[in-house]
Amino acid sequence: MLLHRLEAEVEERWSFVGKKANRQWVWIAMYALSRQIIAVYVGDRSGQSAQAWWGKIPTEYQEQAM
Repeated sequence: MLLHRLEAEVEERWSFVGKKANRQWVWIAMYALSRQIIAVYVGDRSGQSAQAWWGKIPTEYQEQAM
């Protein structure tokens, strides 16, 4: 029986710091119903950054990921 369903939305945006060649990506996960931020990571757009961001997402959300 499912008592509580956690829904998250993810977003990624980029900006540059100092010069356009220095792109920085902001990875965000937020709770869909309240728009509360549950994880943030700033870095490049590599797989290593994606893994670091995923590690910041609470386990309860990771377990329900699709």
